[in-house]
Amino acid sequence: MDKLKIYLSSGSVPIIPQMLDFSACAEDPHIAKIICWYRNELTPLQLKGTNACYIRQKYKVSPDFVLNIINIINKFKPYMVEIHSNIVFTNVELYPIIAVITKYIKREKIKIHLYDDGIRSINDRYQLDGENEDDFVKASEICTDYLDTLLNNDENPFSSHLHHSWPLLMNYVWHNHFDTTYHLMGQYKNKLNTSSSFQKYIQQSIQELNSVDLKSTSLKNINTCLSLLNLKNQDLAEIKEAMGQDNSLLYMGAGFYDKAKDDRVTERQVNKIKSMKDNGIITNNDKIIFKAHPINHHENRKKIVDAFGCEVYTIPNHIPFEILPCLGLEPEEIICSFSTLLFTMKPDIFRHVIGNADTTTESLTDPLLNLLIKENVIKQEIISGWLN
Repeated sequence: MDKLKIYLSSGSVPIIPQMLDFSACAEDPHIAKIICWYRNELTPLQLKGTNACYIRQKYKVSPDFVLNIINIINKFKPYMVEIHSNIVFTNVELYPIIAVITKYIKREKIKIHLYDDGIRSINDRYQLDGENEDDFVKASEICTDYLDTLLNNDENPFSSHLHHSWPLLMNYVWHNHFDTTYHLMGQYKNKLNTSSSFQKYIQQSIQELNSVDLKSTSLKNINTCLSLLNLKNQDLAEIKEAMGQDNSLLYMGAGFYDKAKDDRVTERQVNKIKSMKDNGIITNNDKIIFKAHPINHHENRKKIVDAFGCEVYTIPNHIPFEILPCLGLEPEEIICSFSTLLFTMKPDIFRHVIGNADTTTESLTDPLLNLLIKENVIKQEIISGWLN
């Protein structure tokens, strides 16, 4: 077997580029594939003829999951192993796998692809850009040595201590030990990124992660991707009809895996929707489209829909929003929290943006939000807090 590819991340931003990478090699019999997209469960029928298996796995990988990978490596004996993972979860997603498989595969036979998570990783890099050169050089040396020490000596790569002892920069030192590509979102990079020590440090390992360019993607690969998403013609027709209405307004929801946290953020959304209706931000003429966060619990999605008090079209939960603009499907306007959408959609599509704090004043203290306002990416007057 020439190669084993492992597709890990179930985040919204990495899923489409990973699917397209899979589509490009789906029928290659010399490449075995393990797919672990938690939010997009696949059936054997969808993977027929691809030499791939699906193992449902949350972002925090388990010892049993890694044992499955080792068994597959022992079975196929691949010459190379290629891992596609989320850049913000390297401590609990990538590292445990690497720590174990390097006992079976040499480092030079491993290729790593780390994908942007969206607003969270953009915020992380904005922080790292702010470090002065001396502090950054020292931090990069410490983190590089720390990762090497862990890979050589850590007897329990699943230990909970990695949740708390993993500096942000640890997500960006992998290129010092492995052939690594960082797939990072490129929109507004000239406004957000500087010639910082951090940017120079990773520059040679970056590949820009932009919207899918359908013109440069074969129809066959696009169809494979749509099949993996279980996106049927009827789904596309319904979404096209909803998006094409006059006054179409998309509300992007928030959510958490943890039920208690999800209940709290749902209550905030319900109250905010009512407030936006009372203040004329949402009007009776709007044709509401709702895209729930994929991990928002089912009963909480219903509470959010009910808060609008009108007919609402809900985009099916298994369809990541990111694929829709690539297919020319966009609403007239969007209301969302301060999220990745601000870096993937054109600025004038946003009617209102809910900040990360209770009040507008508190929300406007966010450094990244302030920079977007200063650079005229978004207008200050469309920002508010959760409670006003």
